[in-house]
Amino acid sequence: MLWVELPSAVDALKLYRAASANNISLLPGSIFSPSGRYRHHVRINCGHRWSDAHDRALVTLGRLCENVAHSRKTQ
Repeated sequence: MLWVELPSAVDALKLYRAASANNISLLPGSIFSPSGRYRHHVRINCGHRWSDAHDRALVTLGRLCENVAHSRKTQ
């Protein structure tokens, strides 16, 4: 597993929802804290053999992070 700290402008729960809609699996960090910490952290499984699909998923995930951060700034 990879534990990733994202920029504070990225809400991991919103990223999780956007990633799920794009068939990308990750978990928002807040589910690992009873006090709601880690709101801009995600856990990513990396126990699979690397492939081009993983490359594409990471590029998509980067784009989704930008979208989530941008949507928070405009609210």
